[in-house]
Amino acid sequence: MGRRKPLRAAAAAALSLAVLACSKSSTASGATATVEYSVSPASAYFTQVTYTGASGQAVSVNDLSTFPGGKKDVSVSAKPFDAKISTVMNNTTAATITFTIAILVDGQVKAFTNGSAPPGVSAYTTSAEYMVQ
Repeated sequence: MGRRKPLRAAAAAALSLAVLACSKSSTASGATATVEYSVSPASAYFTQVTYTGASGQAVSVNDLSTFPGGKKDVSVSAKPFDAKISTVMNNTTAATITFTIAILVDGQVKAFTNGSAPPGVSAYTTSAEYMVQ
């Protein structure tokens, strides 16, 4: 009777390891990631924002209303995924405009660029890129 307890414990441990190994491998390769593109602060001086859409295509917008709060989320399941964002700003003010564009993956900042558009510049461009694995 003393031998059955160690065998049961070993079988339970092996079963636990097998379950963990299966669940870990199935979620790691096929997991969906949320890619967030961010423009902060969002302003009317941005004349174009281009980002990589969920299917890998470039999406260009000329109106930041499609970026509520300066953010756009894209759900990505095909990896690797080349996340890119670029902006064009028309600074018609007499002051320098500073801003940040960023790429976040599942809530974590992976790439960012600080911009500083001088006064009177009609096409100040910035970009950021990150490969989602």
